[in-house]
Amino acid sequence: MSDDIDQADAFTALWAEAKILFLAKDFPEYGSAAWRDLTPDSPRRLAAALEAAELWRRYVAEEDPLRWIAEATKPRPPLHTLPDRPTIEAARKPKPAHQLAATPGWPAIAVPGGGGRYLAYEQKKEAA
Repeated sequence: MSDDIDQADAFTALWAEAKILFLAKDFPEYGSAAWRDLTPDSPRRLAAALEAAELWRRYVAEEDPLRWIAEATKPRPPLHTLPDRPTIEAARKPKPAHQLAATPGWPAIAVPGGGGRYLAYEQKKEAA
């Protein structure tokens, strides 16, 4: 029985100290090297874990958790099917400018940067 009381007292003390550290923001970032160096029963380690849990709770509360899980676990294409670096770099190269051309039956085209100029289709009359 005394062992249970000692464990309860130790847990209460750990929780109280972790709460003080949590409120004072006196703990390393969860998962960092400094956090990993702490002992498992360190109140600073618990405070960092509490902050991480609270941040995750807030993040998930803003998102739909089921939608997030579905997105995170949906099948992705294998890496070998994705485009390689030369293909991506070739796609990034600038393309030649599109030449505007008026089309019969369509309204006139405003010429970008043309100061109000329009390109209209003019039907050429053939000599008879």
